Amino acid sequence: MNDKTDQLIASLAATATPQPPVRLRNLCIRSMAAFALYAAVLIACSGVRPDLATAASNPLFVIEILLLVALVMSAALSATLAAFPDHHQYNKLLWLPVVLLLAFGGVLAAELLVNPSDVVPSGHGPECLSCISLYALLPGAYLLVTMRRLASTRPGFAGATALLESFSLGALALLIKEATDYMPHLIQWHYLPMLVVALIGVALGRMLLRW
Repeated sequence: MNDKTDQLIASLAATATPQPPVRLRNLCIRSMAAFALYAAVLIACSGVRPDLATAASNPLFVIEILLLVALVMSAALSATLAAFPDHHQYNKLLWLPVVLLLAFGGVLAAELLVNPSDVVPSGHGPECLSCISLYALLPGAYLLVTMRRLASTRPGFAGATALLESFSLGALALLIKEATDYMPHLIQWHYLPMLVVALIGVALGRMLLRW
């Protein structure tokens, strides 16, 4: 029995093709570069809001943008870490998107109280949601396909952070494009769907990233 096992192992070893190890740094750099290029193309094609300079004079608006950028980057990093069985021993970094989401919620609450706007966009709700979803389609698919090739031990968490990253990127692009600061609209149609999409990502991750 042992001889047959040894022969099988030797046969498999002789025909196997060695694969280079997947390095976290290279994977993160490649993902971040792809997301940055994609965001630049989106903004270049759709244009920027005409009042961007005026809006940028509001510190809370600048913090909102910076937190969205940080959320995109942290969710991409967290999704990448979740694709490795040992999370590269950076277990605490897995939860960084959650911390940033809480901080983002605090900034939105401050904007809602400090800077109420009387300009209510009409008929833009479903259109905004569709636009963000379209923006998020390619980066979300890219992350899911990339992680499917790895050995994720947390497929649900990986799927949630992947879709959170892609939808946050879409929300960031639309924030720079759409000239509205009406916070109830932004919360309802831009930001709350981020949480819904993350929950959908849990189910998709468990279905697509199992190994």
